[in-house]
Amino acid sequence: MKLRILKQITASLIMIIAGLGGSLAKADGSIEWRVENSFRLFLNPEHTNAQVDLYRSLSAQEKKNPVLSMERKLADNNQRGWAEDIFTQTCWDNTRNRYRFCRGKGVDYINPKTHKVLVRYKGSFEPTDRCEWALLGKSKRSRRGTLHRQVSLCGDEVGFQIPFPKGGRLSVSINGVKKANQRIRVKDIFIVGVGDSFASGEGNPDDPVKFTDDHSADYGLDPNKRPMKGYPTRRGDWKKVGDAAFLREAARWQSRACHRSLYSYQLRTALQLAVEDPHRAVTFAGFACSGSEITVGLFLRYKGNEWDKHPPQLPQLSYVSEELCGKGDSTPKDYTSGYTQLGKLPELENMVLNKCYKPRRKIDLLLVSIGGNDVGFSSLVANAIMQDKSLLKKVGGWLGGVYGPSEARKALGVLKTRYKALNKAFHYMLKIPWKQSDRIILSAYPRMERTEDGVTLCPSGNAGMSLYPDFSVVNSKLKQASDFADELFDLMKTSSRAHGWTFVDEHRDQFASHGFCAVNSDDPELIAEQMDLPRYADKEWSSYQPSEYLPYASRQRWFRTPNDAYMTGHFHTSGAVSNGLMRHKRTKWFQVVMAGTYSGSFHPTAEGHAVIADAVVKKARNILRKYDK
Repeated sequence: MKLRILKQITASLIMIIAGLGGSLAKADGSIEWRVENSFRLFLNPEHTNAQVDLYRSLSAQEKKNPVLSMERKLADNNQRGWAEDIFTQTCWDNTRNRYRFCRGKGVDYINPKTHKVLVRYKGSFEPTDRCEWALLGKSKRSRRGTLHRQVSLCGDEVGFQIPFPKGGRLSVSINGVKKANQRIRVKDIFIVGVGDSFASGEGNPDDPVKFTDDHSADYGLDPNKRPMKGYPTRRGDWKKVGDAAFLREAARWQSRACHRSLYSYQLRTALQLAVEDPHRAVTFAGFACSGSEITVGLFLRYKGNEWDKHPPQLPQLSYVSEELCGKGDSTPKDYTSGYTQLGKLPELENMVLNKCYKPRRKIDLLLVSIGGNDVGFSSLVANAIMQDKSLLKKVGGWLGGVYGPSEARKALGVLKTRYKALNKAFHYMLKIPWKQSDRIILSAYPRMERTEDGVTLCPSGNAGMSLYPDFSVVNSKLKQASDFADELFDLMKTSSRAHGWTFVDEHRDQFASHGFCAVNSDDPELIAEQMDLPRYADKEWSSYQPSEYLPYASRQRWFRTPNDAYMTGHFHTSGAVSNGLMRHKRTKWFQVVMAGTYSGSFHPTAEGHAVIADAVVKKARNILRKYDK
C-alpha cells in the first residue's frame, strides 16, 4: 500500500516537472521595453522622443551637464527656440489654468491609470516568425489574469497599456514555446514647481516676437525732450503701436499672465529626469508666476505679470492642492491665523486656501524658487541702473519701487519668517512628509553682476541698456546689490538647512563669468554677443538688422539685458492703458521702458535656465534613489 502511494506521488511529480519544463527552461531571449511618452506633459510622443534621441546622442562629457548640452544643440538647429512648435501641444489648459484630462474625457493627467509602453523581443527568430504576447496583471474582474494578448512579427515593436502603479508581467512565445517574460512596472515621478520669475522662465517666451527690417517705431519724446524714434518693431500689418493687429504679434507663452514657458529650469529639470530613464515617466505640474512672493503669489491670489483674459484665479498653493485631489475635491478652508507666525505675518490673517484632505498621489519632488521679490531685489537692481536725477527713478521705477540695501535688509528678517510659514504649508497642505523634507528643493539665485573673467563687477555705463537714455549701471551701487545678494543667499541656505530642504547652489558660481555684461572676447562681433540695440537713422539700421536677432542663440551672458528683453519679449501694454500712453508724445516713451523691463531683463536666458536645471537634476537624482522602493 505504502509502496503504491509512493509510486503515485513519484509519477505525479514527474508529470508536474514535465509540464513545467517550458517554464523552467532557460529563456533564450529577453524583452526590451520603454515608456512611449516619458514626459507626459507633451501631448505628442514625438516631441518627447526627439529629446530622448538627442540625450542619447550626447557624449559622456556632454552628459555631465546634459540640459545645457541639449539646449545648445537645440539652439543650433533653431536659434529662435525649440519650444515655439511645442508649447501649444501640452497638457496645460491656459483657459482653465489646469492640467487635468488633457488626453480626452476620463484620461487623468495627474493620476494616470496606465502607461503605454513599447516592447520588443530581443532574441533569435526567423524573419517570418510571429511572436505571441501576453500581459498578465490584476483587473477589475479578477485578482490575476491575462489583461491583453496580441500577435505580431517578432521584429516589430508592440504597444501595451501597463497598469499603474502595480504594473504587470509580459511574456512572449514563438510557436507555443515561451521565449522570455519580464516584469514591467513604470516609475511615474510626480514633480511640482512653484515660485517666482526665476522659476517661471521669465525673459524666455515660448514664441518670441518677430521683428521687421522694413520700418521702425516712434515713441515720442522722453521726459528730457530727447527723441525716442527709430526703434525696432514687430512685423505685421498693424497701423499703429498698440492696435489690435500689433498686439496679435506679441510674444506667446505657456502662461501669458505668469510669463511661464517651457524654458523654465523647473520644466527642464522634469524633462531631463524623463528622458534619461526609459522605464520612467514624469508627470510635471508647474505653477510658478513672474512677480510672485511667498505671501502674494503662493499664499494669496496673484493675477500675474501681464494682463490676460484668463489670469490665475487661485494662489499657487491652492492650485497644487486642487491637482492633488482632482475633480474639484479640494476644499476651501479659512485659515484665521494658522500661518501668521504668531502675528508676524498679518497679511495671512483670514486667508482662504484650497486644502486636499485625501490626495490621490504624493509629490515626489517639489521645486521652489522664491524670496527675491519678498525682499525687493529687483528694486535694488533698478537702483543700480537708474540715474539719480531720472524722472523714472523719482516716480518709483518699475516692479514696485526703487531703493537701496538698507531697505532691503529690513525685509530679510520677514523673509525668514515667511519661509517658516511656507514650510508649514508644504507639509500640512501639500502633504510632504516631515521626515522627507529633502523632497523640497530650493534653488539659489545665480550671480548676475560679473564680467566674463568671473571676478570683475560689470563696469559703469549703459552697455546692454541703450534703449532708454537714463539706464546706466553705477558700479558702486551694483556692488551694494551684489553684497546684498550674498546676504540673501546666506539666508536662503540657512533657512533650507533649518527646514530640512534640499538647497541647490552649484550653479551660482557657474554664472560668475556669464553676467549681464559678459562678452565672448573670441567672437565679440557675433550678433548674439552684441550689446547694442539696433536703431534706424539715415535710412539704415545700426549694429545689425532687427530680423537677424536670435533670442536663443548661445552667448556668453546668461542674463537678459534690457536691450535683449526688448528684442525677445517686447512687452507692450494693451487696451486703455496702451491707448493712453500712445496718445501723447510725452508719455509714449514709457512703452519703451516697459518693453525693456517687463520682458525679463536681468533674468536668466534659456542657457542660464539649463545650467540651473543641471544643478537641480544632480540633487534630484540622489533624492529619487534614496526613496526608490
